Amino acid sequence: MVGTGSQISHYRIVSELGRGGMGVVYLAEDTVLNRKVALKFLKPDAIKTPEAEARLVLEARVASALDHPSIATIHEIGEWEGQRFIVMAYYDGHTLDAHITRGNLPIDQAVTLLVQIADAIGLAHQAGIVHRDLKPGNIILTPEGVPKVLDFGLAIRESVDAVTAMRLTTAGSTVGTVAYMSPEQAMGRSVDHRTDLWALGVVAFELLTGRAPFAGGNVPALLHAITYEPAPDVSALRPDVPRQLSAAVARALSKDVETRYQSASAFAADLRAWQAEVLAGRTQQRVWSSLRNPAVAVPLVVVLGALILFSVREIRRASAEQWVREEALPAIAQLVDAERFAEAFSLATRVQAVVPADPTLERLRPLLQRTPAIRSTPEGVSVAYRPYNAPESEAWTTLGVTPLTGAAVPTGFHRWRFTKDGFDPVEFARGAGAPAPAPPAEIVAELRPAAPETAGMVAVPGAPEPFSVFLPGFETLTPVRMPETYWVDRFEVTNQQFKAFVDAGGYQKREHWQEPFVEGGRVVAWEDAMARFRDATARPGPATWAEGEFPAGQGSYPVGGVSWYEAAAYAHFVGKRLPTLYHWTKAADPRTAVWVVPFSNMAGTGPVPAGSRRALHVWGTEDMAGNVKEWVQNDAGDGRRYILGGGWDEPTYVFNEPDAQSPFDRKPTFGFRCVRLSGEPTGALTASVRWPTRDYSKEKPAPDNVFEIYRRLYAYDRSPISTQAPVVNDQDENWRRELVSIPTGYGEQMKLFLYLPKQQKPPYQAVIYFPGANYLRTRSFDQIPVADFNYIVKSGRAVALPVFKGTFDRQTALDDSTANTTILYRDHVIAWVKETRRSIDYLETRTDLSLDRLALVGRSWGGRMGSIIPAIEPRVKVEVLVIGGFSMQQAPPEVDQINFASRVTIPVLMLNGRYDFFFPTDTSQKPMFNALGTPPDHKRHVLFDGGHNVPRLEMIKETLNWLDRYQAVPGRESIAAPRP
Repeated sequence: MVGTGSQISHYRIVSELGRGGMGVVYLAEDTVLNRKVALKFLKPDAIKTPEAEARLVLEARVASALDHPSIATIHEIGEWEGQRFIVMAYYDGHTLDAHITRGNLPIDQAVTLLVQIADAIGLAHQAGIVHRDLKPGNIILTPEGVPKVLDFGLAIRESVDAVTAMRLTTAGSTVGTVAYMSPEQAMGRSVDHRTDLWALGVVAFELLTGRAPFAGGNVPALLHAITYEPAPDVSALRPDVPRQLSAAVARALSKDVETRYQSASAFAADLRAWQAEVLAGRTQQRVWSSLRNPAVAVPLVVVLGALILFSVREIRRASAEQWVREEALPAIAQLVDAERFAEAFSLATRVQAVVPADPTLERLRPLLQRTPAIRSTPEGVSVAYRPYNAPESEAWTTLGVTPLTGAAVPTGFHRWRFTKDGFDPVEFARGAGAPAPAPPAEIVAELRPAAPETAGMVAVPGAPEPFSVFLPGFETLTPVRMPETYWVDRFEVTNQQFKAFVDAGGYQKREHWQEPFVEGGRVVAWEDAMARFRDATARPGPATWAEGEFPAGQGSYPVGGVSWYEAAAYAHFVGKRLPTLYHWTKAADPRTAVWVVPFSNMAGTGPVPAGSRRALHVWGTEDMAGNVKEWVQNDAGDGRRYILGGGWDEPTYVFNEPDAQSPFDRKPTFGFRCVRLSGEPTGALTASVRWPTRDYSKEKPAPDNVFEIYRRLYAYDRSPISTQAPVVNDQDENWRRELVSIPTGYGEQMKLFLYLPKQQKPPYQAVIYFPGANYLRTRSFDQIPVADFNYIVKSGRAVALPVFKGTFDRQTALDDSTANTTILYRDHVIAWVKETRRSIDYLETRTDLSLDRLALVGRSWGGRMGSIIPAIEPRVKVEVLVIGGFSMQQAPPEVDQINFASRVTIPVLMLNGRYDFFFPTDTSQKPMFNALGTPPDHKRHVLFDGGHNVPRLEMIKETLNWLDRYQAVPGRESIAAPRP
C-alpha cells in the first residue's frame, strides 16, 4: 500500500498532496535526479477497474504529447506492485480555486490567466484532444503566476465516438465535474472541443466574480440550472468588469454550441483585444500626465490620439479577420458537413461582412446555399422564407417581390410565404434545389382572389406529365394523368365541421350516402348500416362522440371514429369528395417525411387541434402525417379502402406506409379530409389498386437444392484479365484515380475506377462501392458524386467503383433499379453480380492492394444488392449497407433477395432512415436485417431520423468504425468500434 516513506522505483513518497474522484497524488522525491515530483495513483477501490486504469494511462499519454508552458509536464508512466502511476512535475503553488476563495482577482490578472489557459486548451484542441474536466481545481498557479493545466484523465480525442468515450468513465458515473459541465455534457450527449470552452467560461466567471454562475441544492437541481437557466451577467455582479469582457464570458457560456466560441484561440483573441485597448488607454493617460507645455502637448496629443484610434481599429480588424480564419470558416465547414445549412448560411453572411470574397468561403458557398428562380401568378408578389425547422418565433426573411432570380437562401427545406393585397396568401414547404452545376430550382406560386367555395383549402396544380405514387410497393403502378388543378382541405375535417352534418340530419338523408354498403362481398341494407354508425350513447354520430356531441373543448380537433362511408357522406354533404390515392399522395408527398414527421402528432397519446403542430406539406396542407389517419377513395381490390398518413397512436414511420381497412371500421384514429375537383375523376384515378406490399414474415427462402440452381446462373468463365495501362487522374490532393477496362464475364467490356489514397502507403485494404440508382441516370464520368465514398479513401482504403450495366456510358432499356418481375430486371441483376466478381478478379492482380478483408459498401440500390452479392461471392468479407432493405415488389425467384439473405454470413452494418419511403422500417429494413445469416454479434442495424438518407457525419462515423473493426488497415491506427 502506498504511504509516506514508501519507496517506489527511485521515488520516495514524502506526503499526500490531495485526492480526487479517482486518483491520489503524492509529493515524492526523485532520488536519482534529486528533484521533487508528483506521483498519481488510482484510488485503491478503483485499481481493479480497467476503465479507470485506461484513464490514468490516457492522462499520461495526452499530457505528455502537449508541449505548452501552461500544461503540466509528465515525466513518465510506471507500475508498482500491479498499480499504474504517472510521474508529473511538482509545482510549488496552489490550485486556482484556492485563489478564487480569497476574493475577486484584479481584472488584469484574471484576463492574463485566462489567456494563458485558453492558449493551453487551444493547443490540446489542435491535437484533437478534449479535456472534459477543466476547472480551477485542475489548474495550479505557480509562485511566478503561471497557470498549469492538470488532469487529462477524462480527455478524449474528438475522433472517438460517444460509446468509446463513455467506456473511459466509471460505470454509472457522469463524465466530468458537475459545476463545470456544458449543457450537452450534462445531458449525456456527444461532446466536442466546445464543451471545454463552456468550462473555460465558467472558470472566467469565477475568476471575475468569485462565485459560480449556476447553483443548486443538489446535483439534479444544478444540472437543471446548467441546462436551462441563463447565466447571470458578470457586470451586474461586478460593475467594474467592462462590458466587453462580460460579453465574452456570456458567449463562452452560450447553451447553444453553435453560438458559443468555436475555438479557444477566438476566446483568447477577444481577451487580448481588450488588453490592447486597456494598454492603449493607459499609454494615452501617461502621455497626458507627462506633458506640461500646451504648445507641444496639443499637436502631440492629436497625433497620438489618431495613432491610438488607428491602432484600436487595426486591432479590431485583425481580431475580426482572426475570428474569420480561426473560428468562423472552420465552423461553417463543420456545419456544412453536419448538414446544418441554415446555421452555416447565417454564419457565412457574417463572414462576408468582414471579408467580402474569402476564397475558402467561396468554395463552401455552393454547398451551403442555393439560388432558386422564384416566380408567381400574378407578378409583384412579396416572397419570404423561413427554414422549416426554425422555431415559430424566428422572423421570416423577406427576399423581395416576384419574379426573383439570384436570391440566395440556405440549402435545405423551407417554409415559403407569398402575399399580395387582394389575394389569399399562399404558404407551402419546398426545398431550395439541387447544388450546381444543376440548373436553379423553380419555386412557383399561384395566388387567387378569395372565393367562398375554396375557403380553407389549398390548390394543388396539375401537371402535363403522368403522376407516380410515392408509397412503398406502389412505385411500379402505372402513372396516371392529373392535368387539372384541384383543391384539398388545408386541415382534416374537424369535430365542429362534422357537427354541421349531424345537425343537418346527415345520417337520415339517403341522398348523401352515394356508395353501396358492401361487406365480405355481401350488400348491407341501409338500415343495418345506419345502425352501426352510432356514438357511445347510440345516437347517430362518430364513435368518439356521446349524446350526439363531440368531447367538450374539442371542436377544433379532427373528427375521429368515422367509417369510410361516413366520410364519403360528409364529403357529398359539403359538395366535395374524398381524395383518390393519387390526389392524397401528391398533396402529402411522403418523401418529405424527414422534415414533416417531427412536427406531426404521431406516437402520442391523443389528437391535438388541427394545424397546431405546424406540420406543413409541399402544397400548403397541414397534418397529413399523424393526428388522424385519412380515408381515400380507392379500394384495395378485396373490399378494404385505403386509409393513409398514420394516426396519433402509431409509429412515426407509418406516414410512409400504406394501410387499408374495412370501410365500416370506426377506430378513434380514423378521420379524413376532402378535395374539390374541377370535374369527375377518370377511371384510372378511382380504380381499385391492389396492395402489392409483401409480407416477408410469411415468406421462406428457397431450399438449398433449389438455391444451387439459382447460384449457377451467376457463374462465369474466369479467364485471365489483361488490361492496358490505366488512365490516371492525379489532380485531387487526397487520391489518385485510375480508369481501366476489364471483361464482364458475359462477353462485354466494362470500365472500373480505382481510387487510391495518397496519405497512406500500400498495400491498401480494398472496398467495392455499389452506388444508388442515381448512377443509372448519370451519363458523364465528370458527374461522379465522389462525396458518396471519398471519406473511405481518406481513411486509407482503396475504393473500386465498377461502371455497372445501365450506368454512365452503358445505358440500357432498364431506367430504374427497382425490383420487378421482368426478365430484363433479372438479367441485369445477374450481370451486376458478375461484374462485381470480375472487378474482384482485377483487384487480385494488383500488388498494391490487400484483399484479405475485402469490403462491400452499398447505397440504396447497392444496399439492396448487398443481400445478394455476398451470398454468391465468398471473397467479400464485410459490408456496410446504407439505406438498404428488402424490395416491396416481387422479383423473379432467381434474383429475389429473400432467397439470398440467409446465405449472407459476413459482418453486416445496416444504416437506415426511420421514414424511408422505399425501404419502410418494419416491412422492409427489419425483415432483411433479421433474414441475414450473419451471427447476431456481427450484424448491426442503426436507425436515424431521416427518410431515404442518413446524416452524412453519422454515416461516416458508423461506416469507418465498422470497417476499422473488421478490416486491419496497414499504417493506420484504428479507433474502437461501437459494440454491436
